[in-house]
Amino acid sequence: AILRDNSEGVCEFVESGLFEDVVRGMAPADLSSKLQLSFLKLLKLVCYSDASAAKFLVCKEVEVLEKLCAMLRRSTAKMLVQDGEERTRETGLKAIIELVLSLCCHEETRQLLKETCMSDIMYEVFVRDKSSAV
Repeated sequence: AILRDNSEGVCEFVESGLFEDVVRGMAPADLSSKLQLSFLKLLKLVCYSDASAAKFLVCKEVEVLEKLCAMLRRSTAKMLVQDGEERTRETGLKAIIELVLSLCCHEETRQLLKETCMSDIMYEVFVRDKSSAV
């Protein structure tokens, strides 16, 4: 499915397609975008219910895991935020955490995640950052 912001700022589906095609087309994340947050939520739902989709999402060829790690690093970076940005950052961080947790629902993807830097980054989120999104 392809998402876009409509004229009222609400995300809507405009096209359908294979899950793999949509994931491969994932642009670098902009967590202030409603579109990106909708995409993360869509990925979470698909990966939670479909182990093969979750496995595809963490395979190295697709590079989604690297994008998620980069998004988490940016979200946990200690930087000054302007009014209103803190809430957006927390909303984005929560969406990423929920997606990662949905990947952990399946044994095979859980094992694949253990082989990445995701554990270290999640430690930063849960322990050092103590984000309210958690």
